Amino acid sequence: MPLASTLRLRDDQLGDDEHLPTADMKLYLPSAMLGLAYCDPKFQDIEWRLRFAQAHETLYEIRRAILLRSQMLKSKNSLVRGQKMLTRSQALLKGINDRIDHAVEKYNIIYRAVVELGAVLGKTSKHKGLRELVKADTGGITAEEDMRSEGTRTISWIWKLSEVDNTLEGEGRQE
Repeated sequence: MPLASTLRLRDDQLGDDEHLPTADMKLYLPSAMLGLAYCDPKFQDIEWRLRFAQAHETLYEIRRAILLRSQMLKSKNSLVRGQKMLTRSQALLKGINDRIDHAVEKYNIIYRAVVELGAVLGKTSKHKGLRELVKADTGGITAEEDMRSEGTRTISWIWKLSEVDNTLEGEGRQE
């Protein structure tokens, strides 16, 4: 992608990335360059498949963290006694909630890239199971966490989404 090298050179000359850690530098992936210049659809397809896999992996991380939070709340309610233990368990729960919030932000960025690239590539139907994540989607899975009554509670879509998605069956597989 010739434009990416031009943009990287421009950033170097302007000194924008001079004191920036390597991990924070702009990558100029095809999704970031939509509308700026032509990009080979092959590269867009590669990034789309990468982002699609990242979205499912991030949802898996979110589900694991929600299960961990649920288990920690159960054990906290039954085992924690005293201010010291309560403070420690609250700090651990805050860390898990922060991890969930970070993963939700990460997922939403990835999801937007999947949608944008899918629209360009005509793959809009292939990501139909994925959706934008909102705070309610990462709510509790037990009655203690979810303050709604049993009759009004619903299961979030992240639990209904198939773990193994066959929409990429045969694509990119190496024999």
